[in-house]
Amino acid sequence: MSGTFMFMSMSMSTFTGDPDHSPRRPNSADDPYRRGSTSPLFGVERGDMTRLQLLSGFITALTLAIPTVWAQPLMREVRDISLIRSPSLPGMLAVTLDKGTSSSIRFVDLENRRVLEFPSPVSKVGYPSFSPDGLSVTFVGNTRRGSEIFTSRWSGENVQRITFNGVGDGNPSWSVEGDSVLHYTTTRKYKSEIFSTSIAAPYTRKQITYVGGGNTTPSESPDNRYILYTTDRYAPAWNLCLRDQSTGDETCPLRKLNVSNCRAHWSPDGTQIVFTLERGTAVDLTIYTLATGKLEKLTSLPHKEYDAVWSPDGRYIAFAHDSGNTLHFDLKVVRVHDKAIISLAKSTGSLRYLSWSNGREYILANDLCPTDPKKTKPGTCGCGTPDTDTDNDTVPDCIDGCPRNRRKHHAPSCS
Repeated sequence: MSGTFMFMSMSMSTFTGDPDHSPRRPNSADDPYRRGSTSPLFGVERGDMTRLQLLSGFITALTLAIPTVWAQPLMREVRDISLIRSPSLPGMLAVTLDKGTSSSIRFVDLENRRVLEFPSPVSKVGYPSFSPDGLSVTFVGNTRRGSEIFTSRWSGENVQRITFNGVGDGNPSWSVEGDSVLHYTTTRKYKSEIFSTSIAAPYTRKQITYVGGGNTTPSESPDNRYILYTTDRYAPAWNLCLRDQSTGDETCPLRKLNVSNCRAHWSPDGTQIVFTLERGTAVDLTIYTLATGKLEKLTSLPHKEYDAVWSPDGRYIAFAHDSGNTLHFDLKVVRVHDKAIISLAKSTGSLRYLSWSNGREYILANDLCPTDPKKTKPGTCGCGTPDTDTDNDTVPDCIDGCPRNRRKHHAPSCS
């Protein structure tokens, strides 16, 4: 990986290849940041826009913000990802399945060993990230003018577009509070900064970095103190930087290594960061401890490892591995305490850009009896009534006229 800042094309096929992310290169003619005026509609720098353009954008924003513009999707189990094995892993992984001409999101239900399709109505989606409560996701979707950020329930309902910049937005991740999404936005040719956009209309946007260069893959520390991101300002290497949210100070603690370090993820307790470190032809995962500055090599596999994410319990780290140096990535898991590596999943497509949730969202999102603490489905007797079968005759008491006589099901005589 070089320090050259490669920009994302209109096609989302750039989900494969170089892990660093990279905004789409805008045409100078449709780069709304080139003059730096301010749009009263979105409260962000937009460039010279006519009132007709503003009105059109406003109508588009309102239309896309209404969940009912898309029919309620149905999540279904699919078999385009093969699960190899699992050491009783907790929760659920969200991954991007990239097949070159198309990209989609899959949920790997680790506890039940199945793969679910994210039924997004948006074309060419990727870069999923679970919300802190696990009930929603944010992701990148392809639009006519470039990549934009969307949110929805993880099961596909209530899809909302939250960015309307038309110049390339990417690498979304949730704030710790769950009320906004961090992402990069292309600010001008070959440059991007880190922004935060609220998930509720009018989708207020706040610029976080003003450092120049290409800045990508932002994430917030669990204690809300730091914003972590990758920058290309110190070419030829990518570098991880931390921005203190209280003081605005930036530190890039691994810059002295003079090798690329990128695509980091916080440990659940916020004391460590796992990231990809490139040393020559070795592209491996490394853990950095903030308090001591200690670096610990986690993997030593052939070729490349990217997109590491910690499990919610902190015991495992999942990652994408290009085992054949062909930019075709499978999923693996490393156990943190002894560095044992287990192959998790493979596909005919490439599996990238992971997010790991504790999995309770599947139960909550599919609870058809939310007011009945003992049932998640109505069953035969309905919510609020147990499907008890006292006489074990396969007929629940609620419809059994003789619930204590397994030979009879109808009153008046149950003796």
